[in-house]
Amino acid sequence: KDPENEVIKPAIVGVLSIMRSCKKARSVQRVIFTSSAGTVNMEERQKPEYDENSWSDIEFCMRIKMTGWMYFVS
Repeated sequence: KDPENEVIKPAIVGVLSIMRSCKKARSVQRVIFTSSAGTVNMEERQKPEYDENSWSDIEFCMRIKMTGWMYFVS
């Protein structure tokens, strides 16, 4: 019932923890972060093409609250 505290904040804290651990290890040369398509194409009007500058409209996702919306904004 509280997506921000149940999904979004733990996702951010988790990624930051991984990054800190990589820095501390001093042997990690590369981190590859993968995500879902929801991070780039959740918006009121779909675009014909997406690139590295395309991100989901967070306000739209939070306003509509479609199924899984908390993953799109985390």
